[in-house]
Amino acid sequence: MKLQSELLEQQNEIVNQQERIRRLSELDNQHTKELANAKSEIDALRDDVAAGRRRLLVKATCPVSETASSTGLDGSRPARLEKDAEQDYLRLLGELETLEAQFLGLRDYMKTECRGNDGNK
Repeated sequence: MKLQSELLEQQNEIVNQQERIRRLSELDNQHTKELANAKSEIDALRDDVAAGRRRLLVKATCPVSETASSTGLDGSRPARLEKDAEQDYLRLLGELETLEAQFLGLRDYMKTECRGNDGNK
């Protein structure tokens, strides 16, 4: 009787472990897909910026210089990033998306595995 009880307990543990593995796999697939979508959007933005179809707009406040003359730069044109800075910005945007996806994946893992199956302590 004791062996049968232990066998049943181990079978239940295996079923529980398989369910946790399935849930973690679903979370991983979800976050991997979200990250791939974000990277695709950033790549499309990078291509559009490089081709001139889109521009990065910098919202900035620049004080008017006391020594500025009326023949100076056109103050009505918006500020633009240099080409190198645009690429750096897009690279950083991609890294931010990756870090966010990693964080969300870890958070969901913690909710699922470390706090129990129902997400509570």
